[in-house]
Amino acid sequence: MTREELIEQLTLLGVDENSYSLDGLRNNDCTCVVQQENMWRVCYVERDSPYMLASFTTKEDAYGFILEQFKKWLS
Repeated sequence: MTREELIEQLTLLGVDENSYSLDGLRNNDCTCVVQQENMWRVCYVERDSPYMLASFTTKEDAYGFILEQFKKWLS
């Protein structure tokens, strides 16, 4: 899944753009994609503390994971 496809799908689901970051960590109640070395990590930031949810070798897999997580959270 590409960045553009993810943003389009999250918009269709009604996910507020402040609920996620595809460009690194942000503060407070945000799901973020972070590149560390040669891995792509998906973190959830709560009260300014990041918690890793998953780790992937490609950003496309990380984006797919984020979409599936939001679908679960919104169901």
